[in-house]
Amino acid sequence: MEEEPPADDSATFCVRCGATDPPFIGALCVRCYSERTPLVRLPPYLDLVLCPTCGSRQVGSHWEKVRGDDRETLRQSDLERHIELAKPAKLLKAVWEVSGLNPRLRRVDARLTVDVGGTPVEVPTQSEVHMILHSCPECSRRGGHYFTARIQLRPAEEGSVRDLRAFKPWSMRIWLSHLKACSEKQRDAVTREEELKEGWDVFFADTLAARAVARSFKERTSSSIRETASLWGMKNGREMHRLTFLVRLPPVGRGDLLESEGRLWEVRTLGGRGRIEVVDAQEGSLRNLSSEEVGRMRLVSGPEGRQSLPVLFPSQGEPFVRDPDTGDPLPLRGRWPERPAPAEEALQEGRDPSRFPVVVGAGEAWWAPEGGRPPRGGDARQSKRYH
Repeated sequence: MEEEPPADDSATFCVRCGATDPPFIGALCVRCYSERTPLVRLPPYLDLVLCPTCGSRQVGSHWEKVRGDDRETLRQSDLERHIELAKPAKLLKAVWEVSGLNPRLRRVDARLTVDVGGTPVEVPTQSEVHMILHSCPECSRRGGHYFTARIQLRPAEEGSVRDLRAFKPWSMRIWLSHLKACSEKQRDAVTREEELKEGWDVFFADTLAARAVARSFKERTSSSIRETASLWGMKNGREMHRLTFLVRLPPVGRGDLLESEGRLWEVRTLGGRGRIEVVDAQEGSLRNLSSEEVGRMRLVSGPEGRQSLPVLFPSQGEPFVRDPDTGDPLPLRGRWPERPAPAEEALQEGRDPSRFPVVVGAGEAWWAPEGGRPPRGGDARQSKRYH
């Protein structure tokens, strides 16, 4: 809009209506000036280009991301960027009313309140918005399986305690958990995940984002990583390469519960040079093991196996718990907890007298106090046999 004349401090009355209350714009008061000159307006017709897949809006030569539900709904931000103001007006408030049965052609009735020299003026205006669906470049690449880099999630070359069938869901849970902690830009660069016989391939439309995610994943999981490049085309006379980041996860993960010679061990930390710190889940003693030593141990459960379940103490026989999924009795392996204290005494201590921390695996259960230490003052009993 054209620049309007500034306020006139020398004017003493409005030449149109005779008002003597300042401020004046030129020789007119604010009211008369706003009636003759559009202080604020919307174009009578607007085109809104949006992506039907992700809801992004095209603004000039770039696309702006939109979050939340109803991405195809006309939003206040879609209209505010088209408001045209004439000096010296300043926008105070905009009230919108959208109508029309056609989802691609909407009528907008707006009441725009502007400030002119300290005086608020409400200006009604109308516009028609034509909503055009067009895929954004990012969604077009996703739909065409375009990628510039990929991360390959694979098991350790030696010593993995999980077979491929168990490795795939385990590695994907770790991957998704890590991806949530990445930046929004890095998450948006992921185009798809593909399950393969040997693991997972994760595809990226941004090479720099793929490299950053691969390195942070390596640091978080103590994985190993190897980067390779392959030629896939030419662009503007230059060779274009796709990068592959081969990420091999360690033989175990933090929180895994492993059995060896009748003792239950929990993975505490994954150190450098393949060293793995484990803690006895019942006694609390620490050991540092190599990947080869851990590879000879048997996986009982991942961290999800830790539960708090009632332990039943029959008058004859060994204590046991019931499988939370099937209800089948599972004898406790390793060391047993002491019998629960009387109910009143236990409740005064703020605990359920019948529930104990246990680890539930496939057809087996272990008593496993938090921190790997028996209850204070309690004498844990050693089982005479291991089931």
